[in-house]
Amino acid sequence: MGSRGFRMQLFAVAVILQLAIQSVPSASLGLDDSAYWAAVESKRALGPQATSEATGDYFKADLTHFQHSMSNLSLSERVRMAVKRSKERLNYFQSQISKRSVLRPEATYATSVYSNQGSYLMSIEIGTPARSYVAIADTGSDLVWIQGTPCTQCFQQPDPFFNSADSSTYKQTGCSDELCAALPRRTCSTSTCEYAYAYGDQSTTQGEFGLDTVTLRTSSNAAQTFPNFGFGVGHKNQGTFLDTDGLVGLGQGPLSLVSQLGSQFGNIFSYCLVDFYSSSSVTSKLLFGSAGGSPKYTPMVTNVANPTFYYVNVVGINVGGSPLNYPSSAFAIDGSGNGGFILDSGTTVTQLPMEAYTPLVQRLTSLISYPVVDGSRIGFDLCYDLSAVAQPTVPSIVFKFQDVDVDLPGNNMFLQIDNAGTFCLAMQGSSYSLGIFGNVQQQNFEVVHDRANRKIGFEPKKC
Repeated sequence: MGSRGFRMQLFAVAVILQLAIQSVPSASLGLDDSAYWAAVESKRALGPQATSEATGDYFKADLTHFQHSMSNLSLSERVRMAVKRSKERLNYFQSQISKRSVLRPEATYATSVYSNQGSYLMSIEIGTPARSYVAIADTGSDLVWIQGTPCTQCFQQPDPFFNSADSSTYKQTGCSDELCAALPRRTCSTSTCEYAYAYGDQSTTQGEFGLDTVTLRTSSNAAQTFPNFGFGVGHKNQGTFLDTDGLVGLGQGPLSLVSQLGSQFGNIFSYCLVDFYSSSSVTSKLLFGSAGGSPKYTPMVTNVANPTFYYVNVVGINVGGSPLNYPSSAFAIDGSGNGGFILDSGTTVTQLPMEAYTPLVQRLTSLISYPVVDGSRIGFDLCYDLSAVAQPTVPSIVFKFQDVDVDLPGNNMFLQIDNAGTFCLAMQGSSYSLGIFGNVQQQNFEVVHDRANRKIGFEPKKC
């Protein structure tokens, strides 16, 4: 494993960094990422040639890392909020797992996805005539919902509220409806199915659960409609849904978009996430269906205590070319469903159980000799002042999943937290046994969720 160059995009200013690390596999930090991508292409050329698996047209739209909703905040405050939200999501996920013990009862499509406070936003069209809404794309939840009238408590959003009276295809549902029965919390005070849903950061939505036509668009911008799609019309909503209209669940439960429509696109979807600091003009794709390429796959792991999440098996973590020493049980799922390691699009920084996090930080500390600074105000444990450094390198970090190694580029390891040249390890330790592979670590990989074959693929790609 040789040195790899990549571009770390900076917000407000760009700082060229230097870390002197000798005789260990490393990743270079800098503004020019051409060397890193040249190495990726060289590795591809030595292996089997990629072949496109896509057949016919597929639905797609732009993916954009969204930052303008927080343009009034400093860089450090943006990072702090994203890190805080990561910890809140972990707390919420753990609480959900603790409450459950049993499982409750071909085209390609794509849509726009934007980053919002470490989350990503997508466009979705609902109703007849179809109207477009911007919603958080969330692999850690199932329900699809948008704000609708009458709205007794709503947050500010960029688009008009959904009005069921304006859609000729909207239908109310009763509690006997199969999708209504799948809601974790529902009431039937009238003949209409009503829902209540909560998220890890204490955000909530309540309203009516109904059916309407959803529209996805192909690569040639052709529209295809799917009737009787179940979603929530939020009449009472609160939380950190900055400049959005709602949320699209992409989890494995029956309420999610990919579960309801999965048979239409082979039960496969993928995303390629842009950098944390990318501007709103930088785009990539969220695809529903196979788009080809040559990803390497790891099996999905089933956890009946929480069927929503996408679990994978961690067999090791290498830092600087050598494996970390931690208990083999660190990422295991126990008999109660606790533990394991999930991929989550809405968690910014990776969350590791302390058994694995502590040796990782110790290894990095032993290999990096530049000035350590306090990042606790942001929520990070390992930070460096790199303002006076040029041509930087950091020790390589490789997550070894079953059958596939995910070798992180440097900008998937460290985040800049201020304009003074402070960079921090974009991972946190946790007292919980549950671990999360965050979206900073997933950026610039095509991450394929092949639900039909129960596997997740990774392919380095400049998103």
